[in-house]
Amino acid sequence: MQRALLELVLISIIAGLIGTFLVLKNTAFISEGLSHGVYPGIVLSFVFGVSNIIGAMIVGILSIVGITLTSRDKRISENNSIVIFFTTLFALGIIIRGLTVNTAASLSEFLIGNILGVSALDLLITLIFTIVLVITFTMFYKRFVIAAFDKEYADALGINTNRLDLLMNIFVAITVVISIQAVGNILVIALLIIPSVTSRLMVRRIDEMIYLTILLSLISSVIGLYLSYYLNIPTGATIILVLSSIFFLTLGFKKLFR
Repeated sequence: MQRALLELVLISIIAGLIGTFLVLKNTAFISEGLSHGVYPGIVLSFVFGVSNIIGAMIVGILSIVGITLTSRDKRISENNSIVIFFTTLFALGIIIRGLTVNTAASLSEFLIGNILGVSALDLLITLIFTIVLVITFTMFYKRFVIAAFDKEYADALGINTNRLDLLMNIFVAITVVISIQAVGNILVIALLIIPSVTSRLMVRRIDEMIYLTILLSLISSVIGLYLSYYLNIPTGATIILVLSSIFFLTLGFKKLFR
């Protein structure tokens, strides 16, 4: 339970940073694609008996690099590249699973998550990534903000937006992989997007949006964890329902009193 709580605290920080920029750039689709594209990495992790985070992370990063390079061809949009890469990888994962045995029980965690099953290694990986992410955003915060709002203006200022996009997408890939442990691949996009969208309804400044997103993610994760524990229901789904409830309450309040 303690590991699960610590993991959710770290994931809340990660989701606050990454989710905010996914919403600002309107690029939530990449997180949805990644949540399915890392499937072969998950399968191979179970086959070889290593942490699923490691296998999924390798596949996720390699696919992001491939998408970034492919989408530089103006005839192939980034969304098209995402569809091609992640459907291909998901199909590959299905084939690999079909050729292996005794993976069905463990792979169910891929769909719905298992935050209570987080290992010490998983927690360490999440902690290291959180530290790297916070340091990177602190150093390049202004560049990320400018590139998120106006890529052409960022290019005119001499900011290498291609490198920034690649770096951001790699961070998204790692975030998705880590978050799958908490809520599963089906709901991972909700964990990244719902708190950020809710925050955007409440505040205008980007820094305030980031802090509020982290706070909402943290509150929802803690409430969801304890509710699922005492009611004996899936943790990931409970967290998302708490997040969704906050969103609809906020939206209703804004519509009612605007």
